[in-house]
Amino acid sequence: MQGVQQDPPSQSCGSGETSSTENLRSRPSRSLDNKLPAKTGVILFDTYKHEAGDPSSSYRRLTWALKQQGFQCRINDVSLTASDLKDVGAIVFGQPTQPFTAAEFGILKAFFEGGGSLLFLMGEGGETRAGTNVNYFLEEYGMSVCADAVVRMTVASPVHLHPKEALIGDGVLCRDALNKVLARNKGTGYPGSAQKDTLENGPAACQVQTRTIQLFDAENDNHAADITDTEKTPFVFPYGATVSVQTPAFPFLSSGLTAYPSRRPLAAAYVHPKGGRLVALGSYRIFDDDFLEKENNPNLQVLVFQWLLGHQEGDDALRPSIEVEASLEASQPVPDTTSLSERPLPCFYDTEEALPSDFRKLFEETKFALDTSRIADVKQLYRQLGVNYEPLSVIKPEFVIPLPPLRPAVHPPFMPELPHPPLELFDIDAEIASPRTRLIQLANQCVDDSDLEIHLQRAAQIIPVPLLPGEDKLAQNKNRSAKNILCSLIYRIIEMKIKEPVTAAAMDKRATEHKRNVD
Repeated sequence: MQGVQQDPPSQSCGSGETSSTENLRSRPSRSLDNKLPAKTGVILFDTYKHEAGDPSSSYRRLTWALKQQGFQCRINDVSLTASDLKDVGAIVFGQPTQPFTAAEFGILKAFFEGGGSLLFLMGEGGETRAGTNVNYFLEEYGMSVCADAVVRMTVASPVHLHPKEALIGDGVLCRDALNKVLARNKGTGYPGSAQKDTLENGPAACQVQTRTIQLFDAENDNHAADITDTEKTPFVFPYGATVSVQTPAFPFLSSGLTAYPSRRPLAAAYVHPKGGRLVALGSYRIFDDDFLEKENNPNLQVLVFQWLLGHQEGDDALRPSIEVEASLEASQPVPDTTSLSERPLPCFYDTEEALPSDFRKLFEETKFALDTSRIADVKQLYRQLGVNYEPLSVIKPEFVIPLPPLRPAVHPPFMPELPHPPLELFDIDAEIASPRTRLIQLANQCVDDSDLEIHLQRAAQIIPVPLLPGEDKLAQNKNRSAKNILCSLIYRIIEMKIKEPVTAAAMDKRATEHKRNVD
């Protein structure tokens, strides 16, 4: 067992600060029950199981933030023993990749039932992908990490573009406890701000007095009331899995409505009657160096570790209300279609044989194979029978169906329309042409003297010619003689040449006199 390596900036801050151990000893105990043992501020990071979350590599900022909060961090790289855990307050397992033995689980159980705290940080795929067996220990207390992954359904931020870097805004179930952390850190930055200033500005910026942050301070209640319940507290849940929770455990983080699976627990907690506290978190990368300073992840880190190392007997700080806990969805397993597609599936036929009681015997694991050794004998049999060796023709089956064979209409049917009205064919140009145009066309048709009479009659139909005195008014133009038509035209010409207009009575008188002279 060894201590966490100190960063260079921390060495320049030791002159004006008290050590973490001295600060923890001077902190007053706030236990509600004197029978419960007081927890020390020593946090042990286990690396014996080749955990992916290593304080010397991926958890450097986490250990620095814990030291700024007054805790002491250690690393364990050997098998756990009861003697090594005497002065340890909490043990952190950041994605173990090897299984635990029964003896190791026994040591962890004795440590937990003795008042110690345990934090299991897992990743996507659960213990199946990691190759461990932590669910064997967690299931005893009503929680287990599922073999799934949490993905984001919408692009909520341009910073987190990977779908598995889920930015969840409505997933904090313990809003009151987190509001106290936000109110305490309001105006001073997130808990890791001291580390960031030291790394950027050098040792001169490390003038922050080491202090222990109390989660349940009555003086912070007024500040926490300023943060309303409707204010969103988004956090980044990267490359994680969901957690199945049953009584007596309870969830305190969920995937909300913006991630899939929706409304599933992401973190669960359990309080032992003797003071031990257990937390199972579905993402070990939520506290690593890449995502610790994102959104409200620093406040969640403070919330989790202060609750694990608190001296309070109850679990009301993280436990959500009954309504919030009832709104969470149950786990819905999805079939592994990739694995099922590789297995041959048999067909079930109606048979009188009794099926075996073990359904696993119904699957045919062997692949189908066709014996091709008899193909040569079959071809020789074709020659002996005098049958042509050719592919068999497909016989179209005829099925007895109650309805006639109909093809589905891809396009809407063409409805029958009424036929065109039986109108007489005529020349439209001839009907709408002007009288002058029609006379020109008629003159071009008259080429012989014999057609002169017909030409005059048709011209009289185009241009109305007044009737002569004594002509039948009911007579049609086609029955009028060419002589009468010319006579009528001559009378009209004479009327135009004389100065005084000739009335109808004068024309009748002249016509009578002309008739007498002729007689």
